[in-house]
Amino acid sequence: MTMADETNEAFASKQAVLEAAHHLIRQHGYAGLSMRELARASGLAKGTIYHHFQDKRDIYLHVLERDIQIVCQHVATAAASSEHWKEQLRAIVRAYFQLQRERCVLILASLREAVGMEQQLCQLVRQYRKELLKPIAQVLERGMAQGEVRPIHVEMAVLSLVGMLHSFVLHHMILQELEVDEEAIIDHTLQLFLYGIAQNSTSNGTNLPASSGQSVVDQHP
Repeated sequence: MTMADETNEAFASKQAVLEAAHHLIRQHGYAGLSMRELARASGLAKGTIYHHFQDKRDIYLHVLERDIQIVCQHVATAAASSEHWKEQLRAIVRAYFQLQRERCVLILASLREAVGMEQQLCQLVRQYRKELLKPIAQVLERGMAQGEVRPIHVEMAVLSLVGMLHSFVLHHMILQELEVDEEAIIDHTLQLFLYGIAQNSTSNGTNLPASSGQSVVDQHP
């Protein structure tokens, strides 16, 4: 076996562990993730699993990181999916919403069972923050450059949009009361984000600081 074969095999076994862990967490939560079940689900020996990961917590954090990477990739792809900024924004909202719903159990597990992992979770957010937010910021800045979006604080607008999506997802997961189809949620989110609830939305919020030519997202490490 060549070195390249060994590298590919190691990568494949590591991904098998993460995929199995993802499904186990979806089914049983973080508390239900055990090395015995993980070995059975992945088809790998526990020794092989420990070769790649230190412990259960390390596996969990790697699963979260992989999910964040997937979300970042899909958001970036969605941002390049159309010529017009509004269609790009719709594609981003759809991709973000769908991916968050698919990973709902991991989100809840992070909220409920992150005791002792707060620092690592914060590091993950800092690491991927710019990669996640920058495509959305660029779409809004494109709308501003075309004169279709008024001067706004881009980063605050991006965080507001992401917060709206999180609220829908968490409300649906925790309370199971939001029985609205996905397209209706996407339409509502975009309408509310772009036009607000006031009859003359452009007359409100004029005191918000205007965005500079450089994306606000770029100004944070």
